Amino acid sequence: MSDDDFVAALESSLKSRSDETSVRHVRSGDDACAELDTDASAIDCLVVASSPERDDAMFVRNLRERGFDVPVVVAVTDERAAREYLDAGATDYAVCDGADAAARTAGRVERVLSERGDTRVTHPDRRDSLFAVVDRTDDAIVALDADWRVTYANPAARDSLGISTTEESTRRIWDVPQSSAFREEFETAMETGEPTRFEARYDPLESWYAVEAYPESAGLVARIGDITDRKRQQATAERDSRMIETAADALYTLDAEGQFTAVNPAFERLTGRAETQVIGSPAEHILGPDSATDSNNGATGGDDGAVDATATQLVEFELKTADGPTVRVENHRTPIVEDGDVIGSVGVLRDVTHRHRSERLLSTLHERTRELMSAPDRDTVLAVAVDTCDEIFDGARTEVFAFDEGRHALTRLGGVGADAGEPSTERPDSGGVWEAFASGEVRVIDTGEGVADDSVDGGRERRRSIAAPFGRHGVLVTGSQTAVSPTDVDIELVSLLSATVEDVLDRIAAESEVRSKNGTSQTGTKR
Repeated sequence: MSDDDFVAALESSLKSRSDETSVRHVRSGDDACAELDTDASAIDCLVVASSPERDDAMFVRNLRERGFDVPVVVAVTDERAAREYLDAGATDYAVCDGADAAARTAGRVERVLSERGDTRVTHPDRRDSLFAVVDRTDDAIVALDADWRVTYANPAARDSLGISTTEESTRRIWDVPQSSAFREEFETAMETGEPTRFEARYDPLESWYAVEAYPESAGLVARIGDITDRKRQQATAERDSRMIETAADALYTLDAEGQFTAVNPAFERLTGRAETQVIGSPAEHILGPDSATDSNNGATGGDDGAVDATATQLVEFELKTADGPTVRVENHRTPIVEDGDVIGSVGVLRDVTHRHRSERLLSTLHERTRELMSAPDRDTVLAVAVDTCDEIFDGARTEVFAFDEGRHALTRLGGVGADAGEPSTERPDSGGVWEAFASGEVRVIDTGEGVADDSVDGGRERRRSIAAPFGRHGVLVTGSQTAVSPTDVDIELVSLLSATVEDVLDRIAAESEVRSKNGTSQTGTKR
């Protein structure tokens, strides 16, 4: 309702309780202060109808700072807003979310005036009206005497706390099981005479309550609201939030216009962009307008492949990060539908760089295997193996060591690979390369070189390479010139390569032996 309608309804509600009550309506905080400056004693209570367009909490705070102690009752739309006003110095509040907003506010005004000793509220008609309001509230209202006996309980209290009307005059509040959750706070309030607001959990019923306790000369009045559903919703929201925050995949949400509304830390790490840089920006500015390709069907929908917040998509594309590197990502986005309308979408951005690289390298290895199978001699086989390592590591440092049976040593072949260096010899006591050959197992070895690394004492870390034996023929030693250590995928690919090289060299050696035997046989039978 409008301000004028609210004022009229409030005045009517208050006048129904007492003819002595009058309401004056002002439209700004300055006007209210002017009224107080003129004659503060004539104003028994100040009612503020909160508005999102005004900072009424600041008005209340300024009022207190100027020394005005007039009671202030605030009509608010929810409990959260009420907390801001109470912290600013408001005396009380009424949650007004329906047609009875004025009646609720009038009830609060009467209670405030009653606590300040205004005798007008003792009028029988007003008292009856006040109890009518209290009886209609969803919260439990309980009045206690100095011996903790229940002197009044509204219908909500009877339902939620199990207090029957026949027992109210004799039953102590501590006989109510749920009261164990309130006892300490109630006793403190009674001892200090100070009102208190708190939340309490009653474990046996797994219930939560929001409680307000107001001490008075005759005992204590308490308002107890069941907030179990709200707490469960909060717990669910917090759990979901923790799951999103700790998720390994990058998660995000978009509005109906395709602008980012939320991202998780994994998204920030993957893209190299802080949340503050992302929120509110169009998705296509970060994910790219024309770089996505559908992992199932080719190109995405749309003329330019731009991100569409209302389309269900599974796309894979190259993402340029803010830090510089480009990563391969898979983007799975699903629309959010509310009442039949698409109001946005939620997406999962997954880094598939390693998977994409593995698939590409496996394809490369298959192609190179066909070359190896048709190679005519050992030098060709080893040259193809070195070239394959260059492709696997995108520029590798590769060396081939051949086994010399006569010398019982491994000899580095200087003519294979641009970085192979001059021929040298590895003997049984030489270390990692020989150990890999002798064991017949692929090993990761220390090459003896240092690469810059600020995280290591001394600023350098030892580079590691893969030593992959190819049977009795020798060892292939390879590794990236940019990475410190090979990955599991690297090791698996080199292992497959070395096994293929072994098979091909075994075949070439067998064919050579057959040719040699055939040549010897022909020479021995020649006349």
